[in-house]
Amino acid sequence: MRKSFDGLCGLISSGMQRQATSGEVFVFLNRSCTHIKLLHWEHGGFVLYYKRLESGTL
Repeated sequence: MRKSFDGLCGLISSGMQRQATSGEVFVFLNRSCTHIKLLHWEHGGFVLYYKRLESGTL
């Protein structure tokens, strides 16, 4: 999961058929379930939350 704003926005628009600037929170989890990203449009810009998950949290 090495995507940042542009890559995640591309996934949202092409894969999910949604608008990244809709105000929704989009959640992305990597294949090994060790990292999670949340992307949210807020007041004219994107906010990206990134967290490394500890073993056994999912």
